[in-house]
Amino acid sequence: MNDTLTAQSLDADQIAVLLPHRWPMLMLDAVTEVVPGLRATGIKNVSNGEPWTVGHFPGKVVLPGVLAVEALAQLALLVCAAEGVRRGRRPGTIGYLTGLRSFRFRRLVVPGDRMILTVERTAGASGVSEFRGEATVNGIVAVTGALTAADSEYAHHIQSMTSEGGSR
Repeated sequence: MNDTLTAQSLDADQIAVLLPHRWPMLMLDAVTEVVPGLRATGIKNVSNGEPWTVGHFPGKVVLPGVLAVEALAQLALLVCAAEGVRRGRRPGTIGYLTGLRSFRFRRLVVPGDRMILTVERTAGASGVSEFRGEATVNGIVAVTGALTAADSEYAHHIQSMTSEGGSR
């Protein structure tokens, strides 16, 4: 990865260079566009072969909303990771989801669906970025919301502030 990482697509192997996630927690199957630090579009193919399908729910399998949010979070973290690589940071640095706001689930997502994920950075400073995220299936909005993501340096600072006094 280098400065050519601008508005390009990424396959699963390239995604694995930028993100530390691995199966079964890697939710991105492909990234069709990434503009480092700004936005990305990705794909999550929902399959009957995923571990969660056994129990959510027998007889009417539905993608857990938290996994749809995780897919959007991973795409946002990929935008941050691509920006870090562009600035000389080593690939695969861990970033963290630090906040969720106003998420809405408007359509059930089931095996066989292809979620088109989009995230766009709306604000950010000091290692924390806010994104607006949306997942659609067949052009119909399934999930929307805002999330914040922190790079590992900022997240370490948060952890050191809270570790002495326990969780707050």
